[in-house]
Amino acid sequence: MALVVTEPGAWSVDGVARMIQTIEKIQMRRIDSKPSIAGIAVNRLGRTRDDSYWNAKLEEAYSEFQLPKIHLRTAVAEASAQSLPIHGLGNRSGAVEAAAEFDHLLTLLLEDGYSENDSDEEDSDGYL
Repeated sequence: MALVVTEPGAWSVDGVARMIQTIEKIQMRRIDSKPSIAGIAVNRLGRTRDDSYWNAKLEEAYSEFQLPKIHLRTAVAEASAQSLPIHGLGNRSGAVEAAAEFDHLLTLLLEDGYSENDSDEEDSDGYL
């Protein structure tokens, strides 16, 4: 599975299109047509009009691939600066919310990935 991660910005719609094109080219060259596109995660979504506008453009262009958003929070930058996982900041303002957003996204990806990759059904060659 391929996860496309982008930020809301002027070239994000074009960048996502190029990533999807690349993934589709890989799929065409493989017998099993993998990797599939898990979805598009918009990261660092702020509260500005600009971010809202570009996020809306991404949703308009790729509605079938949209995953939950990860919002811009200072706690994420602080955790990165301290080389800590977001969960390592404890009760710092915004850390709990950021951790919940990442956890929710990860849960969705793992649930979808489990059903695709760990199936007990045999493929045409007899492999699980």
